[in-house]
Amino acid sequence: MHQLKSFKNNRVLLDAGPIIGLYNDQDVWHERCKAFFAESKFDYITTLPVITECIFKIQKDKNLSKSVSAVVSLLHALCTEVFGLYQLSLEDLEFIKQLRQTYKDQKLDFADFTLVATAETLNLRRIVTIDCRDFELLKMGSGKKHFHIIEPDVKLL
Repeated sequence: MHQLKSFKNNRVLLDAGPIIGLYNDQDVWHERCKAFFAESKFDYITTLPVITECIFKIQKDKNLSKSVSAVVSLLHALCTEVFGLYQLSLEDLEFIKQLRQTYKDQKLDFADFTLVATAETLNLRRIVTIDCRDFELLKMGSGKKHFHIIEPDVKLL
């Protein structure tokens, strides 16, 4: 695994929901995610814990052949840098530890915290997500800045 390639100024964070929606044709967001990714011009950045969450959920499909094909397609997208994969540092993990303590009364997952840490490190505020509630709650910049949420819907582009 290597650090991110040089991205343009159109970088956005990418949460698990839109990825699952894209690769799982049974997901209620599938058609919207497919159209969104076909039309959008963003440079997507995500983390390995987000990808792990996606693969776990995609593999729940009862049709093994279809779920394996979807996972292979997702891995291909990572290998060809369709989605940039940010490698977390020890400093990021320390920051995540602090976030977990700050939000100790909330049911937030580790993958979401990795995106907050990535946002801090790369100075990004935009995130493509279906899980608006969590990212309306989570803040960056010492708890002062809100994320700019982009739902995967072509009408919003």
